Amino acid sequence: MTYYAVIDTNVVISSMLKRSSVPGQVMDLAVAGTIVPLEKQRMHFLLLET
Repeated sequence: MTYYAVIDTNVVISSMLKRSSVPGQVMDLAVAGTIVPLEKQRMHFLLLET
């Protein structure tokens, strides 16, 4: 089964800070292809600014 989720900057940053957290698990599932991330274009700009 494929799931879809909006991945915002909080999830991305939290997953980088603590892999074993729920956001870290979400990102692992996204990398594995189980979750298809639906991201806002603004997120790209926010990540590039930091």
